[in-house]
Amino acid sequence: VTTNFTIHNYSTWMRNFNGAPLPPALDVLKLELPVAARAGARGADMIGLGGWGYGGPSNYILAKLMWDAEAEVDTLFDEWVQLAYGPAAGPMRELILLIEDRFRDWKVRESPVYRGMMYEVNHELIDDVYRPAMADIERLYRAALAAAESKRQRQRIEMYGENLVMLHYNMRRAGMELPSPESSIFYRNEADYEQFLKDTEFSIAVYRDYDRRYLGPIWKGEWDGN
Repeated sequence: VTTNFTIHNYSTWMRNFNGAPLPPALDVLKLELPVAARAGARGADMIGLGGWGYGGPSNYILAKLMWDAEAEVDTLFDEWVQLAYGPAAGPMRELILLIEDRFRDWKVRESPVYRGMMYEVNHELIDDVYRPAMADIERLYRAALAAAESKRQRQRIEMYGENLVMLHYNMRRAGMELPSPESSIFYRNEADYEQFLKDTEFSIAVYRDYDRRYLGPIWKGEWDGN
């Protein structure tokens, strides 16, 4: 086996058009680049997360691992959360790890036989991972907003929240049952959501597919490109 190789992968990326904030996938980050480096890899080209509202921790850790593949992932995660959110780091850390744990449980139950939908945040995944946790997600999000002290800390939390506004709207649009949806901080009626889309048209907080945002419904099964 040659040591004259580089690694390229999409291991923490998923097709995610409807606002679901992806977790950083800490277990994957602890495994992939460290193992590649120990095997003699000369370099790495990793696909990060385009929605910076939630992708900051994963992108930060990936960048750090490219310089030091043996860096401590949990320490880097805590470092990023503290730098980004300050006194709101506690509830934001808990929120991110809540989704991380639920996402891991979903992946553990997944068949090892490859299918394209393994890399897609589709109806089935959202209904299992996000929908049952929305009350806790909102509770922690509200706690984080209340704890933020600076304008920038609050803006970073609200960047995360932009995704949850999209997710909440698209879940309702898909007929998913949510607790007291109209009382949620993420709720927008049709007119308000239209204005939200205009206000965030060029936001880096949410995932964009090349030069545009996908505004279609949450899809079932495998993405068909439409």
